[in-house]
Amino acid sequence: MKIEEGFYLTLPILFYFIKKSKKETLVLAFVYFISILYSYIMLELLHLPLLEKQLPGKLAYFAIGIYIYLNFDFFIQNKKAFLVGAWFLFFIQLYYLNNDLFFPFTLGITVLFLAYSLPFLNKFSTKADYTYGIYLYHFPIIQVFVHFRFFQRYNPVVISVILILITYLFAYLSWHLVEKRFLNRK
Repeated sequence: MKIEEGFYLTLPILFYFIKKSKKETLVLAFVYFISILYSYIMLELLHLPLLEKQLPGKLAYFAIGIYIYLNFDFFIQNKKAFLVGAWFLFFIQLYYLNNDLFFPFTLGITVLFLAYSLPFLNKFSTKADYTYGIYLYHFPIIQVFVHFRFFQRYNPVVISVILILITYLFAYLSWHLVEKRFLNRK
C-alpha cells in the first residue's frame, strides 16, 4: 500500500480520537512525537531506512497540517510567531540535538506561512487546479533527475528549482490540455 493511501485510511481514525478526547492539540502532539520516535528507532537504532520512510515515520508532517487546519484562524493571526518559534526550535535541534525532532514542524509552518503570506501564491490557482498535476508528475520527474545524477553533478539548490519549475510546467499543461477538458464534459 502506498503511503498516501495509508494517510487517508488513518485520517478518519485520527479524527475520531481527536473529537473523542476533546483535546486536539494533545492528541496531535502525541501523534507527532510517536512518529518522530518511530523514525528515530528505525533509522538510528535499527538502521532500517526503508521502514523509517513508511507511514508511522511520516505522520508528524500530517499532524502539523491537521493542527493548522483545526486552528486555522489562530495560525493566521499568529503566523509570524509560529514561524519564528519553528525556526528557533529548528536551530536548537540543528546545533544541540542529533535528530529531526522539529524538522516536520518547521517545514509545515514555513510552507503554510509562505502560502498565506505571499499574495501571488494565492492567485496561482484561482482559475485552475494544478495540484493533481503536481502530485502526479513530481515523482517521475524527480526520478529522472536522480537517474541522471543531476543532484550530484550540479548545484542541488539550482536543480531543485529547475525540478519545481518543470513540475509546474507539466501540471499547467496537464490542466489546460487534459484535465479541464474532461471536467468540462460533465
